[in-house]
Amino acid sequence: MYARKLLLCLILVSVCLFGAQTLAAQALTCDGAVDYAAEGAELYTAGDYGAAVDAYYCALDSEPLNTDYLLARAESAVLSGRYMDFWHPYDVLATYFPEVLTARLEELRAQHEANPAALDTLLLSVTTSFYVADPEEYEENLHMLLQAAPDNAFANVLQGEDMFSLEGDFEAARPYYERALELGSENAHIWGWVGNDYASGGELDLALEYLNHAIELSPNTAKFYQIVSETQFNYIGDREASVPPALRAVELDPNDWILIVNLVIMANDDELSAADAAPLLDRLVALLPEGTRLVSVFRMLGYHKLGDDAMAAAELARYSDINSESVTDGGGITSDHTSEGEMTYGQVLRYTIPLAEGESIMVQARNPEAVINPIIAIISPAGEGVAMSDDLGAEVDYATSAMFTAAETGTYTVFVTHDYFMEDGTIEVSIEDS
Repeated sequence: MYARKLLLCLILVSVCLFGAQTLAAQALTCDGAVDYAAEGAELYTAGDYGAAVDAYYCALDSEPLNTDYLLARAESAVLSGRYMDFWHPYDVLATYFPEVLTARLEELRAQHEANPAALDTLLLSVTTSFYVADPEEYEENLHMLLQAAPDNAFANVLQGEDMFSLEGDFEAARPYYERALELGSENAHIWGWVGNDYASGGELDLALEYLNHAIELSPNTAKFYQIVSETQFNYIGDREASVPPALRAVELDPNDWILIVNLVIMANDDELSAADAAPLLDRLVALLPEGTRLVSVFRMLGYHKLGDDAMAAAELARYSDINSESVTDGGGITSDHTSEGEMTYGQVLRYTIPLAEGESIMVQARNPEAVINPIIAIISPAGEGVAMSDDLGAEVDYATSAMFTAAETGTYTVFVTHDYFMEDGTIEVSIEDS
């Protein structure tokens, strides 16, 4: 599982791989009148885990951050063999509600102690310990799973991945992958998972073959389209062919924020129209806690790529309002200003500057230590975004700038942060008349 986590927020796809069955794929539809949470609980108790996966999907459709539903869907996916369907709910829990997984791992430890031979407990212990980010316990749980069920296809996939991602030995891992495909020959998720790992290992022809076969077996699984597209974009470099299957993935699973992030990253005139991309930016807010770094980063980046820098700037301001503890106030400044500020992960520098109507300034920011550029956003006295740095995300001299002319007299706000809010270090800020 460690290898696949490296691919989470990368990009996508080859249209030519998908046959006629792709066109027949249908997204799961949910009836608002049905109590899907109750239905999912009944199905889970009855051991119908595959149906429970779908029921909890619909329960999450109306409550995407309900931790009970997220955990139930993840565990239903593990026990049903629909392994890639647990990626999204586990990712949300690990990112925003890690205490839920920590508590669940404690329960699983107790269950294993009471009944060491219970295979379901071992399976859930393996996946949960991975997402709790406890490599030592994960290794121990995986070893116990292989000892208890050496012919379990998923256990063999994970053992192969473990050898490849942690030890860097793909050839030593290959027999486990091949064994997994033999044992799980009818399981689309085994083919998809192995295809994902083969792409990471540079076996691109086999990766695409396995992923295509996964789609043949299960054309409604959005993750397969995502991974094929990641393979094409990251390893083959065919960006042009990446958008249609990426759109298909979101169509099949509009509740998976990773799929939406992939599309937002690609959102520009050459690859994805504004009409397709803009609604996705708002969808992120519904799927993730308001004001979180991921929401703000990708909404900001998406609006910038769509040419709406006013909305992009406003997004950074909104992040700063919600995460006020992460804002360092640089105070009032003038149009002849130079300063230097120390930044940590997720922090934003904020300055205020009085300007007269018609006055023009240029704000420059430089990051002399990191390999990514700062971001600049300028907010009007009325609180509206008016300008965004013109090379957001570009790696040119680790510097960026924003120029604008005041449309009204008043006090403007200047926000500066590291690209993606992800770096520690120094940011140099200068403001001058333009």
